[in-house]
Amino acid sequence: MNPIQIGLAGFGVVGRGTFEVLARNQEEIRRRAGRGIEVAAIAVRDATRARAAVPATVRVSGDCMDLARDPEIDIVVELMGGTEPARSLVLAAIAAGKHVVTANKALLATHGNEIFAAAQKAGVMVAFEAAVAGGIPIIKALREGLTANRIQWVVGIINGTSNFILSEMRAKGLPFATVLAEAQRLGYAEADPRFDIEGVDAAHKLTLLSSIAFGVPINFGAAHVEGISRLAAADIEATAAYDLLAARGWTPAPIVVAVIDTGVAWSHEDLAGVIWTNVDETPGNGLDDDGNGYVDDVRGWDFYGNGTVDDNDPMDEDS
Repeated sequence: MNPIQIGLAGFGVVGRGTFEVLARNQEEIRRRAGRGIEVAAIAVRDATRARAAVPATVRVSGDCMDLARDPEIDIVVELMGGTEPARSLVLAAIAAGKHVVTANKALLATHGNEIFAAAQKAGVMVAFEAAVAGGIPIIKALREGLTANRIQWVVGIINGTSNFILSEMRAKGLPFATVLAEAQRLGYAEADPRFDIEGVDAAHKLTLLSSIAFGVPINFGAAHVEGISRLAAADIEATAAYDLLAARGWTPAPIVVAVIDTGVAWSHEDLAGVIWTNVDETPGNGLDDDGNGYVDDVRGWDFYGNGTVDDNDPMDEDS
């Protein structure tokens, strides 16, 4: 049986790594899959540099649409990133009857409905495991392994840059700008880190996960997106009390919305209409003699997530 012919769009770090893995593990892939896989063509802006890095048997082009037009290509692997020309290439490949593999979370979060509808009509597959937490992996688990389960919520760490920054701020008490610079020096953050630190990367991933987990159309426009760039060291310090309450069995939502004068970080949704125990268990500040009741002295709301201050809410600072 002839090997599957791959057309690779993009030859950056991910694209070149994919090419090298497929070349290095050809025999093992053939043994496991029952059929070989070969990269037959590459499309990249700098065709000259790619030409020098691959065997002469691999066709190299500066036009990604050549992959969709090539009748010998069975699968187009899109690793260019961005939405254009990635969207045009993917739709052209689907129209030509080719399967597509992509790691492009931004493309699928913004144009996924169109792409998947086209693939279904053409009878081809669009595989995207690498687009969201590929190292776990999670897409196949949600689509297949958990098919019979009713999923109620999804939570997890899905952006490594933000995870590193928040962990360092908390562990070392360092300001955001200092930790971001260190993350860039270590290669954990891009030179332009806005997609990561402003929450866009995580929102792209969560949009796709939500669509699969809850069976709803992909709707990135409905996602509430807010990053971590405005967090200060004081915000991080406030989460220590949050952990104390969690250790006592409370399960407040993970989004920090307000900081109360006691130093406790809360979510607005948790505050409204809920009786809590003061951290130091001393009466006062709206608590009864047993240390229970509303904390009624909120010294300003710093919004880092969803929620609004309700004039009728007993937690409003004016109440």
